[in-house]
Amino acid sequence: MANDSTPAPPPRRRGPGRSRRHPRRVVDPTLRYAQIDKHRAGGWIVAVSRRIVFGATEVITEMVGDQHINTSYGERDNLTSRQSNSRLVRKALSHSKKDYYLQRHLDLEDAMFNFVRPHQALHVPLARPI
Repeated sequence: MANDSTPAPPPRRRGPGRSRRHPRRVVDPTLRYAQIDKHRAGGWIVAVSRRIVFGATEVITEMVGDQHINTSYGERDNLTSRQSNSRLVRKALSHSKKDYYLQRHLDLEDAMFNFVRPHQALHVPLARPI
Protein backbone atom coordinates (compact mmCIF):
# COMPACT_ATOMS: atom_id res chain seq x y z
CA MET A 1 0.00 0.00 0.00
CA ALA A 2 1.36 3.40 -0.92
CA ASN A 3 2.54 5.79 1.73
CA ASP A 4 2.10 9.47 0.84
CA SER A 5 4.38 10.86 3.53
CA THR A 6 8.01 10.55 4.50
CA PRO A 7 9.78 11.07 7.82
CA ALA A 8 11.02 14.61 8.36
CA PRO A 9 14.72 15.07 9.08
CA PRO A 10 15.46 15.35 12.81
CA PRO A 11 15.98 18.88 14.19
CA ARG A 12 19.56 20.11 14.44
CA ARG A 13 19.25 21.19 18.07
CA ARG A 14 16.80 19.71 20.50
CA GLY A 15 14.70 21.92 22.69
CA PRO A 16 13.52 21.16 26.21
CA GLY A 17 11.56 17.99 26.90
CA ARG A 18 11.65 14.45 25.68
CA SER A 19 12.33 13.81 22.00
CA ARG A 20 9.63 12.29 19.80
CA ARG A 21 9.28 8.52 19.64
CA HIS A 22 8.64 8.63 15.92
CA PRO A 23 9.81 11.35 13.53
CA ARG A 24 7.29 13.89 12.33
CA ARG A 25 5.74 12.98 8.96
CA VAL A 26 6.03 15.32 5.97
CA VAL A 27 3.27 15.13 3.35
CA ASP A 28 4.23 14.71 -0.30
CA PRO A 29 3.72 18.15 -1.96
CA THR A 30 2.17 16.55 -5.08
CA LEU A 31 -0.63 14.92 -3.05
CA ARG A 32 -4.15 16.08 -4.00
CA TYR A 33 -6.90 15.17 -1.56
CA ALA A 34 -10.47 16.37 -1.16
CA GLN A 35 -13.13 15.31 1.32
CA ILE A 36 -16.90 15.17 1.04
CA ASP A 37 -19.12 15.28 4.12
CA LYS A 38 -22.75 14.21 3.76
CA HIS A 39 -25.00 15.52 6.52
CA ARG A 40 -28.06 13.38 7.17
CA ALA A 41 -31.28 13.98 9.04
CA GLY A 42 -33.87 11.25 9.39
CA GLY A 43 -32.19 9.02 6.82
CA TRP A 44 -32.10 11.75 4.16
CA ILE A 45 -29.08 13.70 2.97
CA VAL A 46 -29.79 17.34 3.75
CA ALA A 47 -26.43 18.91 2.90
CA VAL A 48 -23.20 18.01 1.13
CA SER A 49 -20.04 19.94 1.91
CA ARG A 50 -16.82 19.61 -0.08
CA ARG A 51 -13.45 20.49 1.39
CA ILE A 52 -9.94 20.42 -0.08
CA VAL A 53 -7.54 18.86 2.44
CA PHE A 54 -4.26 18.78 0.47
CA GLY A 55 -3.43 20.71 -2.67
CA ALA A 56 -4.14 24.14 -4.06
CA THR A 57 -7.73 25.01 -4.96
CA GLU A 58 -6.83 26.12 -8.48
CA VAL A 59 -4.88 22.89 -9.17
CA ILE A 60 -7.77 20.66 -8.05
CA THR A 61 -10.26 22.83 -9.96
CA GLU A 62 -8.11 22.34 -13.06
CA MET A 63 -8.07 18.58 -12.48
CA VAL A 64 -11.84 18.10 -12.10
CA GLY A 65 -12.82 20.83 -14.55
CA ASP A 66 -16.34 22.16 -14.23
CA GLN A 67 -17.53 19.04 -12.37
CA HIS A 68 -18.03 18.83 -8.62
CA ILE A 69 -15.69 16.82 -6.43
CA ASN A 70 -17.51 13.51 -6.29
CA THR A 71 -17.05 10.11 -4.63
CA SER A 72 -18.88 8.05 -7.24
CA TYR A 73 -15.73 6.82 -9.02
CA GLY A 74 -14.05 5.80 -5.78
CA GLU A 75 -17.19 4.06 -4.52
CA ARG A 76 -17.59 2.23 -7.83
CA ASP A 77 -13.97 1.04 -7.62
CA ASN A 78 -14.53 -0.14 -4.04
CA LEU A 79 -17.64 -2.09 -5.08
CA THR A 80 -15.82 -3.73 -7.99
CA SER A 81 -12.97 -4.71 -5.67
CA ARG A 82 -15.37 -6.18 -3.09
CA GLN A 83 -17.24 -8.17 -5.73
CA SER A 84 -14.09 -9.76 -7.15
CA ASN A 85 -12.06 -10.07 -3.94
CA SER A 86 -13.89 -11.85 -1.11
CA ARG A 87 -11.14 -10.88 1.36
CA LEU A 88 -12.62 -7.38 1.44
CA VAL A 89 -16.16 -8.52 2.26
CA ARG A 90 -17.49 -8.70 5.79
CA LYS A 91 -18.51 -12.12 7.13
CA ALA A 92 -16.72 -14.04 4.38
CA LEU A 93 -14.88 -17.33 4.77
CA SER A 94 -11.73 -16.08 3.05
CA HIS A 95 -9.37 -13.82 4.92
CA SER A 96 -5.73 -12.76 4.96
CA LYS A 97 -3.71 -13.28 8.10
CA LYS A 98 -0.92 -11.06 6.81
CA ASP A 99 -1.04 -7.75 4.95
CA TYR A 100 1.40 -9.14 2.40
CA TYR A 101 -1.10 -11.73 1.19
CA LEU A 102 -3.92 -9.20 1.01
CA GLN A 103 -1.72 -6.85 -1.03
CA ARG A 104 -0.81 -9.68 -3.43
CA HIS A 105 -4.49 -10.51 -3.90
CA LEU A 106 -5.34 -6.82 -4.48
CA ASP A 107 -2.57 -6.56 -7.09
CA LEU A 108 -3.91 -9.66 -8.84
CA GLU A 109 -7.44 -8.25 -8.81
CA ASP A 110 -6.21 -4.93 -10.26
CA ALA A 111 -4.27 -6.73 -13.01
CA MET A 112 -7.29 -8.86 -13.91
CA PHE A 113 -9.57 -5.81 -14.01
CA ASN A 114 -7.21 -3.66 -16.08
CA PHE A 115 -5.64 -6.19 -18.46
CA VAL A 116 -7.90 -9.25 -18.76
CA ARG A 117 -11.51 -8.18 -18.28
CA PRO A 118 -13.13 -6.57 -21.34
CA HIS A 119 -14.46 -3.06 -20.73
CA GLN A 120 -17.09 -1.27 -22.73
CA ALA A 121 -15.05 1.94 -22.57
CA LEU A 122 -12.12 0.20 -24.28
CA HIS A 123 -13.92 -0.86 -27.45
CA VAL A 124 -11.77 0.49 -30.26
CA PRO A 125 -12.26 -0.60 -33.86
CA LEU A 126 -9.19 -2.52 -34.97
CA ALA A 127 -7.76 -2.43 -38.45
CA ARG A 128 -8.60 -5.51 -40.49
CA PRO A 129 -5.66 -7.89 -40.84
CA ILE A 130 -4.18 -8.19 -44.29
